[in-house]
Amino acid sequence: YSNFRDHQLSADPGELKKLVEKVREISKIYGSSSKKIRESEYETSLAARRSIVARFDLEAGSVLSMTNIDWLRPSGGLSPRYTRQVLGRRLKVNVEKGKKIKKMMLE
Repeated sequence: YSNFRDHQLSADPGELKKLVEKVREISKIYGSSSKKIRESEYETSLAARRSIVARFDLEAGSVLSMTNIDWLRPSGGLSPRYTRQVLGRRLKVNVEKGKKIKKMMLE
């Protein structure tokens, strides 16, 4: 025999309404799972991101490889996510050490 009664745990309509309101409030507090850069964060995000740069002075015709490129801040050149796409490509122009490599510089 048990003294446990389901009705002691059950919510009445008013309590259920309050529960739903609180769950919705928590959902708003947590916000969205998608990441978006806010206007106030934009300039900082540019400074914090990296670009593909020349590790050494590179002459036009140089073939880009893991040994002659680097990834430095700030952004403004090609993002590091394009590293695979630039490897093996030739430069059309001379690029000084530390300068950003841009798409228009590649053959």
